[in-house]
Amino acid sequence: MRWQAGRSLIALEAEAALDPLAAALQDASPLRRAAAAEALGESRWPEATSLLIDALNDEDPGVRVTVATALGRLRDRISVAHLAARLAYEPSPGVRWALLRALGAIGAPAGADTIRAYLTPEEPTAVRRSAAWALGQIRWHASAIEGLLEALSDPDPQVRGYACRGLHDAIRSLSRIGPAERELLLQVREALEAAYHDQRDAGFGVIGELAAQALAQLESKRL
Repeated sequence: MRWQAGRSLIALEAEAALDPLAAALQDASPLRRAAAAEALGESRWPEATSLLIDALNDEDPGVRVTVATALGRLRDRISVAHLAARLAYEPSPGVRWALLRALGAIGAPAGADTIRAYLTPEEPTAVRRSAAWALGQIRWHASAIEGLLEALSDPDPQVRGYACRGLHDAIRSLSRIGPAERELLLQVREALEAAYHDQRDAGFGVIGELAAQALAQLESKRL
């Protein structure tokens, strides 16, 4: 009921709803704080972003997950630096997963370097999957592409799958091909061909199919 009440508040004018939702973000109950964050993520008020940014440091991991998800839903690029800052000292893998998903949902190139840092072998598989997915949402950006190329070597097939999908979408979004883009595309082609023939998939598994689709997209650019 509290959750639904929070969602109902966003149907009101911002002035009437912001005060109770801001107060709920300070409530003693994690459930009430999460409900307020969820509601703010459904709003379109400019003030919602700053309230949620402040809530990124909530003591409860579940609330932080909800806050990160809400910021991703709002897609306000102002959030990128704050999400990245929280990632730098976030102890919970589950929250890191959500913070990376939020950066991917926003899709700002400014988040690419931060996201790449979470493709390291030290990170849990779920976190690396989230990082690979997030890089794919940025589309064509040099750092994002380089990160996706790194992800193609990940031992987890789902990470490699996200990398193939991300490269496919990045290639499709590319509208200008200059010398820098052409050089990077050559690296992409080589990596995708290796992914297609990887003995773990041998061209017949899911990764091989995804790599083939990305290569076909590359061919459509007449390179």
